Amino acid sequence: DDKTEDMINSYIYQITVTLARIISGNVITYENSKGEKSASYAMYLVLRYLDREYLQIKNVSEIAEKLSYSEFYLSHLFKKKMGITIKEYLANK
Repeated sequence: DDKTEDMINSYIYQITVTLARIISGNVITYENSKGEKSASYAMYLVLRYLDREYLQIKNVSEIAEKLSYSEFYLSHLFKKKMGITIKEYLANK
């Protein structure tokens, strides 16, 4: 099925990019100079959670509660970084 193939290709791409960053020494850090967690770290957590739990997720507030962020912050950040809402992302999965 096309969606399964697209998902597999997406995972292969993510793995390839991560390996390239590790090999080149260009690894993303998720803390700012004061040691605080950044928006990139929040996005990492959200995407990881969505990819692992997408079949069980009922709503955005559940995600926010599990990751200890506000629903507004996660929704706004996700839309800004990904160009789609969390609900749209889940629907596509």
